[in-house]
Amino acid sequence: MRAGQVLDPATGLTWQRAISPAMPADNAAGYCAKLTLGGHEWRLPGVQELATTVDESRVP
Repeated sequence: MRAGQVLDPATGLTWQRAISPAMPADNAAGYCAKLTLGGHEWRLPGVQELATTVDESRVP
């Protein structure tokens, strides 16, 4: 795995490790499309994909 990326072993998805700048939702897809991290083509994750990043054991 390259710097700035993290692999989710449960899903096989690669995520950007850094926090992205705050932006309106309409701009997020464009931000992902222009991201050049690791030579991957990036896209905005769906709700179900985002849910895989939540550690339920830490949710009160």
